Amino acid sequence: MSSNGRLKVVPSVFTVIEKDGKYLLLRRFSTGYMDGWYDLPAGHLENQEKFKDGAVRELKEEVNIEADPEALELIHIHQNHTGDPPHYGYIFFAKKWGGEPKIMEPDKCDDMGWFSLDNLPEKLLPYTRLALENLANFKQPSLSYHEPGSIKND
Repeated sequence: MSSNGRLKVVPSVFTVIEKDGKYLLLRRFSTGYMDGWYDLPAGHLENQEKFKDGAVRELKEEVNIEADPEALELIHIHQNHTGDPPHYGYIFFAKKWGGEPKIMEPDKCDDMGWFSLDNLPEKLLPYTRLALENLANFKQPSLSYHEPGSIKND
């Protein structure tokens, strides 16, 4: 790995919501990144926005779910260097949430569903898979690093 100065990254926030042992996942559509793959409700952090506030905002914007930032617990951090600029993601678990999920951005998402750990979609982004699998025996946030070329839209 070569260095060309200070690292500039895009911070992203994700939220896991669980219902009856299943997790809400969205299929990416027409975003330009990993379209056709499932992921959590997520988005980029805005300038001066706190991590948990951004996660709550994105949850509302993407699936019409409400949560209190204080009810979120950090479960996974990933460094995704597969694009330029790299994205660093902070995945939270919503201990409490309210509302009925629905696709709020049909131009970015073409499917949504509840999935159990033993029936996760094959095309699930690897950092999301790691975060969900870590929930089974959660003790502390897990970490992952995804080097250039390691996540491919196959």
